[in-house]
Amino acid sequence: MVEIIKLDKKLWPPLFNEIPDPPKELYLKGALPDFNKLWLTIIGPRRPSQQAMVICRQFIDSLAGQEIVIVSGLAIGIDGLAHQVALENNLPTVAIPGSGLSDRVLYPARHKLLANKIISAGGGLLSEYSPETPAAPYTFPRRNRLMAGIAHKVLVIEAGEKSGTLITARLGLEYNKDILVVPGSIFSPLSAGTNRLIKEGAEPILSADDLKESLGFKNSHNEKSDNKMNLDLSPEEKIIKNIIARNNLPIDEIISKSNLEASQVLMAISNLEIKKIIADSGGLFHLL
Repeated sequence: MVEIIKLDKKLWPPLFNEIPDPPKELYLKGALPDFNKLWLTIIGPRRPSQQAMVICRQFIDSLAGQEIVIVSGLAIGIDGLAHQVALENNLPTVAIPGSGLSDRVLYPARHKLLANKIISAGGGLLSEYSPETPAAPYTFPRRNRLMAGIAHKVLVIEAGEKSGTLITARLGLEYNKDILVVPGSIFSPLSAGTNRLIKEGAEPILSADDLKESLGFKNSHNEKSDNKMNLDLSPEEKIIKNIIARNNLPIDEIISKSNLEASQVLMAISNLEIKKIIADSGGLFHLL
């Protein structure tokens, strides 16, 4: 059984020293990854759109092998997905739940297994609340400031106009963090907060390459292997690959944009999936 320890201040994440309202105490279950790596907090709603889930997965997949730590809040939705995809890519991850760290009160209860996986992979759970403190309405806003304060940058996948995600992002702005934001449709309530953040000066992130550039990571694609991959594709497969490279799309839009017969598109998509060039996530196709 992994012990919950009260951290000596000398062992705290150093960026907590730069926020105006640092915690009085910190409890840790597991381990804290290397502070010399770039720490990125990823946030979004508990009930994200399918598109937001695809984007979250695609962005974290693109960071595999980089010197980065993924931070989130263990909640249902984007938080849990961020931790899960980080683990799938062997990236260290830290969860800051809105509760104490005891198994009896850890929130949400359905993510206890995920929490154990985070610890087993060398990451940790962090809280300013004593181990037996249950989640309550007041615990989450205070937790949000730690999520903003612990990281070098904050990535907002999706956020409504009045949401905990938006609160965390605004705290990050107050703490002089770089706020990276995925823009969304002006007709979607789940994008009202993110679009407003961009209007107020946050950095828009339009692709995985945008994210890596903002984080200071070079694009890891090898130009020669990309060229070889293209030589191995049929004309129809090249058309579909280029369409999906610009946007994550459902199959009906791919057919519409390709000017190909539906049967040709279906065959090309099937071949691209077999070649592990594209994948289907929730009805939206994206590049791997």
